[in-house]
Amino acid sequence: MKNDLAESQRALIAALVGEGPPLAGLSGQVGFEAARAALLRKRMGSVRRAWPLLPTCVKGGFEPLFAQWASHNPVRGGFIDGFRFAAFVENSGRLSPVGRRLLAEQRVFWRDDGQVLHRRRLLAMRFAAGGLFVQVLGRRWSLSVIPAGHN
Repeated sequence: MKNDLAESQRALIAALVGEGPPLAGLSGQVGFEAARAALLRKRMGSVRRAWPLLPTCVKGGFEPLFAQWASHNPVRGGFIDGFRFAAFVENSGRLSPVGRRLLAEQRVFWRDDGQVLHRRRLLAMRFAAGGLFVQVLGRRWSLSVIPAGHN
């Protein structure tokens, strides 16, 4: 009995956050869909808090693209979700130059292996959108590249 209840709860949570198949008899019901939408808004809010500029850097609208991405990616917390969503948007060509700079700056500190983000310890460099980002032993620097003739 306890195992059946625990399995049912896991399935319900997975369906609510978009990580599992819809549940028979629940999906499509107003209350279920409202709860799903509320959890998606909460997840978007945590990404907005961790990455305040990211929503303005997404070409084509943050919310619809995030909803699409979130339906195929498990919840990992605001910072990691934002990091992975920004990488997804960059790969799709819809991240603005400011967004590419934000992501490049974080990539000098963090390496994503698909499971967790690992803090880079020694040296990392990234070029993005007119900038060079360097991290050495936990300290970071950023340099802007000014095109010739624009001094």
